Amino acid sequence: MSQSLSSLVDFVLVRPQFAGNTGVAARALKNAGFKKMILVKPYFSKTDPELKFAVGAKDLVQKAKVYEDLSEALSSYSYVIGTSRRKGAYRKNVLSLFELPSLLEKKAEFGKVAILFGTEADGLSNEEIALCQHLVYIPAHSKFESFNLGQAVLLVAYELFRSKLKLPKQKKSIYPTVKELEGMYDHLTQMLFEIGFIRKSLPDHMPRILRNIFNRAALTAVEVRIIRGICRQVLWYKKKVKSEE
Repeated sequence: MSQSLSSLVDFVLVRPQFAGNTGVAARALKNAGFKKMILVKPYFSKTDPELKFAVGAKDLVQKAKVYEDLSEALSSYSYVIGTSRRKGAYRKNVLSLFELPSLLEKKAEFGKVAILFGTEADGLSNEEIALCQHLVYIPAHSKFESFNLGQAVLLVAYELFRSKLKLPKQKKSIYPTVKELEGMYDHLTQMLFEIGFIRKSLPDHMPRILRNIFNRAALTAVEVRIIRGICRQVLWYKKKVKSEE
């Protein structure tokens, strides 16, 4: 694996329940040449004895940044890929693990990439999935599709390791960070509530559809600022009209 891939991609474990699984995941990352693990709301501390399963990769766990909020953990990333075996009406842009390397080749220009892995019990929640631009599933037998956290991290990391990606030279990204995108989505949602486009009985339906649309559009940072400018103008005008009534 090239040095550029290990500096491009970080692995994010969301609400991991068992220190042993996280230790196994750390060892898998080191086997594949990756250098960074992030923990979001882990159920254990870094002194948990079960981290012994990291063996020679315990330093990855000790150096891992720990966050209480996923949005904060992802704020500086430009592209987020979630792992999930479940599919549904709101879960769009879904690829097989074997398609992940070619996706990264295309998206490397976006900037730093985070790959998310959900909790052992039930994976990523719908709210966590909403922060992802793409989802990846690991093909498995139809009667037993779910993988242990350590297994899932190993399979994804190894697939990237063996792919020998040829990534373009890193340039200054023209694409927004997760923090900028989330600001736009919040602004859009506020505006659409104000003009009555979003029904109070279905507050999450339209925002999820809009996320899927904009994820496919691959907005630039400038385009995000333009959309927010439109939102501000609409909100200003509505407030002006209301004050004149």
